[in-house]
Amino acid sequence: MKIDSYSFARIVINGKTSASDVIIYPTGLTPRSGKEDHFLQLLDVVISSAVGLEVVVICTIYAGIMGVPGETIDRISTQGMR
Repeated sequence: MKIDSYSFARIVINGKTSASDVIIYPTGLTPRSGKEDHFLQLLDVVISSAVGLEVVVICTIYAGIMGVPGETIDRISTQGMR
């Protein structure tokens, strides 16, 4: 998977543009499930752990405005992900 470009409210991956937050998996991408904008939700992490990921890379989006709640970071750790 290749990230072609990234700017505020827009990401282009493998030539396809998305105007919403996405989670990128080795097998493809999916819209981010969290309903609260600019926070990585616990549900996003639960879905990622179900896929069997070992490493999670969190991009705090353009200008670093996405927060990561403590409970989300704790869940990443307890699920064995780094």
